[in-house]
Amino acid sequence: MNVIEILEAWNASIRQKSEYPLAHFFYDDCKIEYFGRVQIQSKDEHLKWCREIPRRNA
Repeated sequence: MNVIEILEAWNASIRQKSEYPLAHFFYDDCKIEYFGRVQIQSKDEHLKWCREIPRRNA
């Protein structure tokens, strides 16, 4: 996997409030762990988070 592609997909998913194109980078049983926080998200939880976080005005 190319990290640039993953970061661009993550950014696009947040901007578009869509789970695509990020969803295809994650296995169905993947877990996302946050450094410095006691929080682990499933694929579905993370994609939901991407759709729901407020957009920042740039």
